[in-house]
Amino acid sequence: MVSRNSSITRVRPVFQRLISEDNTGQSWLPKILKLASLQKSYADSLAMDTGRLLPWVGERHRFDDKVLKARGVSELVLEQCFEHDIEPPRGFLRWLITNTDRLTWLNKGREKCSAKTQKMREDLFGYNGQSASIKAKQEALSELERVGPKGSWKRWWAFEGFTSADCYLETDRLALIIEGKRLEKASSKVEWYPTRNQLIRNLEVTSQAATGKQFALLAIGEETIEDPDMDTWISSLPHLTDVQRYDLQGHYLGHTTWDVVCRATGISHPQLPDTVDGAICELQQFGYISI
Repeated sequence: MVSRNSSITRVRPVFQRLISEDNTGQSWLPKILKLASLQKSYADSLAMDTGRLLPWVGERHRFDDKVLKARGVSELVLEQCFEHDIEPPRGFLRWLITNTDRLTWLNKGREKCSAKTQKMREDLFGYNGQSASIKAKQEALSELERVGPKGSWKRWWAFEGFTSADCYLETDRLALIIEGKRLEKASSKVEWYPTRNQLIRNLEVTSQAATGKQFALLAIGEETIEDPDMDTWISSLPHLTDVQRYDLQGHYLGHTTWDVVCRATGISHPQLPDTVDGAICELQQFGYISI
């Protein structure tokens, strides 16, 4: 699985090629949107006027890639659209704080957090009595209100972390998140709340990050990716109403494959790197890494 890491051997090579050929996205974004397997009318309407990619999307910065570092890569530069961090939704953070009975805390987290975080979480979960639980809940909600989702990184009360998007494409009109897979399947759960599907989570955070723009998620795999069923939508979004859930579902464009994407955009699918080691050779050639 690691040797054929989807981000390194598929997501980045494909979209780096596309961005280098046209950093506005206007020549290839519509083609990708039209590959949607679901919500085709919505996808077609987005494709009619995608707008231009914002400059930050293609700007390079240093990125610490653990997979590449383990193979001797000392420095990697990467366009900011890849592994792009997006804050969790405020409403879901609040729901998690107030519904700890619905959460899964493996081994009470003892090997993963500081003594202070351990104590506050034990209070919140009711291990130290009802009074301590009420006080911890009030403090957690107050802190969430004070610092907001952007300030939730590694806070003791934040039971959903930031999403690291495989590829986040933002124009002046649209926010599109690409969920890329290869041999691995789309994750069906996350740590604290096991019934929260990864695709649905990523779509919801994109809806928040879009700040009023149109938004969508498209999953791309080597083979067909299974779409979440209705029960999964409901269990993944317990903090939303039926109307809100239905509206969000309308922005899920379904799936396509890397072969189809490559044929639609003029990229040679057979020439994409098959392994991480093959990708490293290509990254060196184009000045993305130092070894």
